[in-house]
Amino acid sequence: MDRLTDAKLPIGLVAVIVGQAMGLAVWINTLQGEASSALSSASAAQARVTELEDRLAATETRLAILNDQQKQINAEHMQIGDSFQKIWDELDKRSPAPVPTGTQRSYGY
Repeated sequence: MDRLTDAKLPIGLVAVIVGQAMGLAVWINTLQGEASSALSSASAAQARVTELEDRLAATETRLAILNDQQKQINAEHMQIGDSFQKIWDELDKRSPAPVPTGTQRSYGY
């Protein structure tokens, strides 16, 4: 123990070491603040992503329903068009005339 107490360090060296230790402490504190801020931002972003995923799933469900309904409407229009065509063909046998608009439909399916 006597040897440690006998060691004399210049005051300038001690002041530099203490200054560096304080700077290191401030730097670590700043990093902790930045990490905390980044963590809260990431948490908020994750909540937003979850919300958007839920909205996307609901939108995909509604789109599937709308697509199914549109296919049903198109099928009904095709059936009506076929009926009109049969009626028109029968009338055309009696008196030839141009086919009215809307009797022949195509939807690309």
